[in-house]
Amino acid sequence: MKRPQWLLLILLTLLLLGGGGAFVYLQWLGPAGAANRTSQQGDNELPILDVESGSKPNSLPGQQLDVGQRANNGSGRSNGEPDKTETSTDAGTDSTKATDTPDSDSDTNKNPKPEENVSPDVDPAKTGRQPVAQIGGTGRVGERWSLCLDMNTNGSLAATFGPDHVTLWSPDSDEPLWSEPCEAGFRPPGEFSPDDAHLVCATGEGHVALRKVADGELVWEYEHATRAAGACFQPDGQHLFVAFNDGDVVELDATDGTLTRKLAHLDDTPECLTYEPLQKLLVVCAENAVFTIDFSGTVKLVCDEEGLTGKIQLSTDGRNFFFTTIEGVLQLRRLSDGTVLKEFNPGPGEDQRVIPPVGAGEGRLLLRVQNEVGMSLQLWDSAAFKATATYEAGFIVGLGASPDGRRAVTSDMTRNVRFWSLEDGKIAPLDNERVTPIYAEWMPDGRRILVGDQSGRVAILDADTLIEGEGFQAAKKSVDGMLLSPQGDKLLVIDSAREPTLWDLATRESVSLGKKAATEMMQFSPDGSKLYLAVDEKLVAFNTVDGSIDSVLYDDWNVSGFRVSPDGTRILLIGKDARIFPLPVSGEGELVVEKIGDFGYPEFSPDGSVLAVGTSGFLYLWDVGRGEISRSFEGSAYLLKFNHVGDELIAANYNGEAHRVKVDGTLHEKLGGTPELPASISWSPDGQRLLITGYDHTVKIWNLTD
Repeated sequence: MKRPQWLLLILLTLLLLGGGGAFVYLQWLGPAGAANRTSQQGDNELPILDVESGSKPNSLPGQQLDVGQRANNGSGRSNGEPDKTETSTDAGTDSTKATDTPDSDSDTNKNPKPEENVSPDVDPAKTGRQPVAQIGGTGRVGERWSLCLDMNTNGSLAATFGPDHVTLWSPDSDEPLWSEPCEAGFRPPGEFSPDDAHLVCATGEGHVALRKVADGELVWEYEHATRAAGACFQPDGQHLFVAFNDGDVVELDATDGTLTRKLAHLDDTPECLTYEPLQKLLVVCAENAVFTIDFSGTVKLVCDEEGLTGKIQLSTDGRNFFFTTIEGVLQLRRLSDGTVLKEFNPGPGEDQRVIPPVGAGEGRLLLRVQNEVGMSLQLWDSAAFKATATYEAGFIVGLGASPDGRRAVTSDMTRNVRFWSLEDGKIAPLDNERVTPIYAEWMPDGRRILVGDQSGRVAILDADTLIEGEGFQAAKKSVDGMLLSPQGDKLLVIDSAREPTLWDLATRESVSLGKKAATEMMQFSPDGSKLYLAVDEKLVAFNTVDGSIDSVLYDDWNVSGFRVSPDGTRILLIGKDARIFPLPVSGEGELVVEKIGDFGYPEFSPDGSVLAVGTSGFLYLWDVGRGEISRSFEGSAYLLKFNHVGDELIAANYNGEAHRVKVDGTLHEKLGGTPELPASISWSPDGQRLLITGYDHTVKIWNLTD
């Protein structure tokens, strides 16, 4: 197997979330554009964004924070860009020194620093303006990108491994039982011992450790020249096998971590390994092949076909194994020679698998993820080779199951760690009653806040007391996207199955708008009469009165983002490049946005005169009338939101930093205590308050008047 495509997809997404130098040029096509570009290069300033670290209705806990709490809320994780800021601070503002525009290959991909608590007496100009209130904060929130998970025998405990910690969880608590640093990357090996008393895990470059399940205490650590790729115990728990990236496969004494023997060396890079007890074989999944190794150290090639790497799942008799091809085809293969015995082809609407399946019930059951990055969790009967149950579970990135087949554990894009029951051949969440807010919007009257949560409910809270006055069930599953019309009468809700529904808030009547909606590509027209939505692989303008299709704006599906100008005359499409077209899209008179690197999602000012574009390295403010960049700020910015006047905007990134920026070029201030992985931003109508929601299941509120 080549380096697995699912890993490449994840790493590409991580670049989007975390950084990677990029900047853009925007210009008109033709001679006028050349003149504009020359003018802008002479006049542009480049200020620097400061990147210094700094249940049911009643189950949405809102709390007012006192001054001490605000100061101790932390300044969030520092982003991946280098801190080049030179600041002189007054009471509440930051001033920055303008610098020249850096080259596109500048280093903007340093690792973020760990979150640090802020002392109450630290200068607020450096820590940033702190939130005054918080909604939510409950839920079992793990690390970003916990891809490797394992469960003990009866599913009463689960461990998440990496990227920075090994953490032990229980379905009875939202808080981890313990968490210890591992710094082992995005898919480190990890496994419970047969007696459930210990965990083996990678702890860094070339290190493998054994920890006690009871308290996380380190028992021993073994060091090798390269990173560990896979580890598994023998059934008696006295020895374990470890495969390393240099191809070495070794046997260790589980009691003290000493090297018993070097079992074999592979001329390939191992990705994971599994022990087959009946034939006493190690099954190794490598980059380009699947191998078996017997106790004498004899290596046998089983198959050399490309596939998705993950822990190899064996049949109950140990004679066969399950294999997922790069194309997402699930196969049952003979372990002795790799012959394909059965296979399951994804349906026409099902995209390539990026999460390898896991076994449960000693090989009797198989758990797999269906549709894209994990829309549905499927339980399979291994012998019958067919699905017996399906549950829409959100965007899963990690999957594990208990050996007795009674429980499963998942981690998702929102960092949520969830436990599942597999009893009686069904999939059911063990923590079904948990309510965790994901999206929030300020109502136009400024007195109420809409909050959508993972139960599919939308609560309407008093903006001052944060007490719910009313609410309604807006989706069958989690609210994964939400957008309020400017008039506050219509609400678009997209659930975890990506099904969009348009709600009339006065009548509580709704209409379905199709399937496969993109939560990051939705926009109302200023008068609220139209809803622009990416749905069913088209960009569609819906009539908000009855939900009918007004027009199809674009159906050549190769775009990753769009924005319609407030006057409804132009549309910005982001694909392999990015262009602004007149509406309807005709291909004439378009504005090219020359793409160098990655884009965040752009945002027009309310009057359409300014277009803000964020990237992993810079925030650009573009003068639409002149067709040129008016301001550029160094710093990662992906989530953007103008206030209702259009003279200020909030620029946030996925490392948890946010800045309040004035369009005239003044960097007003940094916001402290922002949610990690911000999901949405909403200004109060008077511009005096702000809320930011996060995938850590919190809604933070700031007072901007003092």
